[in-house]
Order: sequence, then C-alpha cells, then structure tokens
Amino acid sequence: HILSQRSFHKTFIKKLTEKGKKCVVIISDALRFEIGDELNKKIENIDKFNSNIKPLITSLPSYTQIGMASLLPSGELGIPVPSNANVTHNTNPTVGIINRAKILDKEISKDNPYVSKVSDFLNLKSMECRETIKDHNVIYLYHDRIDAVGDSKKTEGNVFEAVEDSIEELIKLVKKIGVAGAGNIFITADHGFIYQNREIEESDYLSARPEAEEIFHSDRRFILGKNFKNSQSFKKFTASELNIQGDFEVLFPKSINRLRKSGSGSRFVHGGISLQEIIVPVVKVTKSKMKDSNPVGVTILTGASK
Repeated sequence: HILSQRSFHKTFIKKLTEKGKKCVVIISDALRFEIGDELNKKIENIDKFNSNIKPLITSLPSYTQIGMASLLPSGELGIPVPSNANVTHNTNPTVGIINRAKILDKEISKDNPYVSKVSDFLNLKSMECRETIKDHNVIYLYHDRIDAVGDSKKTEGNVFEAVEDSIEELIKLVKKIGVAGAGNIFITADHGFIYQNREIEESDYLSARPEAEEIFHSDRRFILGKNFKNSQSFKKFTASELNIQGDFEVLFPKSINRLRKSGSGSRFVHGGISLQEIIVPVVKVTKSKMKDSNPVGVTILTGASK
C-alpha cells in the first residue's frame, strides 16, 4: 500500500509535532523517486545520520501547483478557473511561496511555521540557523533546481547536471540542519518527470487529437476540458474522481507520448500518469548520537592462487 501525497502532512509531520518534536520539510521540485533513492544512500553513509526512503503517489495531474498544494496540511483542493490551472487550498490561493506560507500560518499556527527557499536558508549564518530551528516547530523549505533547468527549452538538456547539483545541495542542507539541532528532516517532491536525452522525434508525439466541447488548458502531458470524446489513446478523469473541486475533466495520454505545445521544451516533461511522474520519494533523515563506524580486524585469506 503506497501512501498518497495528500496524506503526507498527517502521516509524517502531524504525528511528530503532536509529541512536541520539530520537523523540517524540504520539497525539491521534480525530485523523481530514483534521485531520492540515490540521495538516501548518500545520506546513510554520512556519519551520525540515519536515513530511510518511502514512496508516495502524487496527486493528478502531476504538475507543480497540485503537488505543492498536496504537501500542505490536509484541505480541499480546487481549480476554480481551469483555464489558468491555478490550485486553491480551502479556497485560498497556493501559487508561490508567500501564499503557501499564509496557508501554513493559518492551518498550523500552533507550530509557528517558517517558510523559506533552500537557497536563502543555506545563506543563514549558523547562529541564525540555530535560532530559526529553536523558534519554529515546523519548517518548510522549497528547492527548485531540477525543474527550473528541465522546464526551460534552453536548458532542458542539462537535467543530469541539475540532478547531481541537487543531490549535493540537499546533502549540504541536511548537514547544516543537523548541526543546528533539528531531529527530523523529510525530503520529498511535488512530482517526478520523464526525460529523453536525444532530440524528440515525430513518433514521440501523440498523433491523436483530443476532441471536446471546450478545452481550457493544454499541457505537454495533460489537458483540462469539458465533455471530452472517449478515445483509445487517452485516459479520462473527472475533477471529482481526482478529488479536486471544479467543473472540468482531465485527459492524460496513456503512454509516455508528449502532447504538442508551442514554445515549450519537450525532452523534460511531467503532468501525466506514468510511474516516473507520479511516484515521488519521502526521505526521512534523523540524527543518531552514535558514531556508526567501528574499527575491525582483518584476516588475509591465502588460497591456491595469489
């Protein structure tokens, strides 16, 4: 049984804060499960840190806004105006860090939440970092390196470098938080992605065109509209099936084909229903007091062949 992204706060954060424990949530945009797995292994090897990983299934469509809103404390998600695909949480806007900070202040005011970009948090002096962790029980840090590189047509070919940089940056962040004294760190993501390193060919695009009474919003991996005609190439959901308030349907390509969208990159995409897009990691990091390495004795075995 894989947990849904919307149960993240209730499952991982609420249980700890109710016991008076501090939590730091790091949300790294487009941190696909395999990247989380690599990060988890690297953190495990750092002295005095324990780390484990669990999968989450993202909300659909698997794009940034809905993923970010799903990681907030539980509430009703809605897309009141499907043409702009902006997501609300209990009717409050969720676009951008400032809006999400307002929602956290409202929903979990007793935890005195603190919200920041990872880049700003890394610039804090160690004393400021310690004070911040002391003053706030829940800290949400937003990280956007993979998605920022992948979503731009000019830089989408640099996704592998962006992944390497992200892992390094997140390890640096974990060490900084650990030194400052926070006991529970959770690293997760809004969505994953699919990526093609070669140039995209004609066959990578879906030839079938969606037919509908009205199309509100088209993306490279999903379409919002009204009264779509059934098609072999697409999977259709209503807003209520996806647990989103709103009057629209969502159409997804069944395979990993892209939909055409002018002016946007097409090698790095997300929003659809492939496992690469919808399975994200939750890497839980805790500090251990013990040093995990011990000296061992060595015996040299000599066999018939040297």
